[in-house]
Amino acid sequence: MDSRIDSHKWMYHPEWVAKWKEALKNWEVAKRLYPVYMEITPIEYCNHRCTFCALDYVGHRTIFLDREVFKRTLVEMAEGGVKSVMFAGEGEPTLYRGLSEIIKHTKELGINVSLTTNGTAMNKKFLTESLAHITWIKVSIECIYY
Repeated sequence: MDSRIDSHKWMYHPEWVAKWKEALKNWEVAKRLYPVYMEITPIEYCNHRCTFCALDYVGHRTIFLDREVFKRTLVEMAEGGVKSVMFAGEGEPTLYRGLSEIIKHTKELGINVSLTTNGTAMNKKFLTESLAHITWIKVSIECIYY
């Protein structure tokens, strides 16, 4: 198993570690320090009902990020030094209308993109538009044996 997906990557970003250490002493610096990596939930809705998912605890509503606000926030994140984003979370990100556009926009900003998905909405159109801009994809599979 490749443990680099979820391992600490601080050794690859010594400049950020130095800023973080300084921020421990100064709240004015700390409140402007962006993380190296962020996970974003573009939509709080899923087409599955996996038993391990926390979505069951928060309810099955359909809430999604406004596309223009989303894009502006990604610009701010890039300017703040965010290096990578994973689209995942409490919902199925590939059900977000315009995710391909968001993925391309994110990559054009210089932010690496990854995706955690159940894979069911990754059709040919999505893959054609998005795959070249994604660093890695993790597909969750629930197996239930009766």
